[in-house]
Amino acid sequence: MKRKFLTIVSGSVLAIGIAGCSTSGEEDKDAAAQVGSETIAMEDFNTKYEDTVKSYEKQGMELNEDQKEQVKTATLEQMISQEVVEQEIKKQEIKVTDEDVQKRIDEQPQEVIDNTMEQQDLTMDELKKNLKEQMKYDKFFKANTDEVTVSDEELKSEYDKLVEKAKSTQSKESKESKEGENETSNIPSFDEYKETLKQQLVTQKEREQSTKYVEELKKDYEIEKNVASENDDQKENA
Repeated sequence: MKRKFLTIVSGSVLAIGIAGCSTSGEEDKDAAAQVGSETIAMEDFNTKYEDTVKSYEKQGMELNEDQKEQVKTATLEQMISQEVVEQEIKKQEIKVTDEDVQKRIDEQPQEVIDNTMEQQDLTMDELKKNLKEQMKYDKFFKANTDEVTVSDEELKSEYDKLVEKAKSTQSKESKESKEGENETSNIPSFDEYKETLKQQLVTQKEREQSTKYVEELKKDYEIEKNVASENDDQKENA
């Protein structure tokens, strides 16, 4: 339950900045993209792109120019996907009440709520706002995608792959030392790891299904991108 709550609060696959990133009205020359009748402001795009680059740098990863271009492209695509979902939520009249949000919060231990607010530097009002938006996303995808199931055969197959990978990694680390003889000693049994693995596979399948659904939705929207990457220019000149 704790893990689920933290995931919900931090955002879904598409929610890269749940606060509104679009403005309606006439086409804006400062728009990073036009999605139907809505625009994604260039300022919002630049902020999100720069924040993403900084997050890599905080992890000790210095991005070269090609990698920055990839981040730029991915950021715009994510923001476009988010805008499409936002418009679909309005069309389908997906709603979450303040009472729904409070109920979700009340279901969590106070320690979890406090830790979430501290880790994400949120006030209670901000937490409720983010959670409300995220719950709309959850409700939207639940209404438009199939329920995900994972068979025991899938779990066992995935477990076997993980065991082989772990054994290979441990074997390389231990090389020819005697420690290598007990290389599987720290690997949990299938029964011990089954539930955790199931949650991981369900999340993975839900993400894949949601992504595929949004890509289909995007085909119904007129989308104009105003952010050109160096990679795009190279393709056009090839």
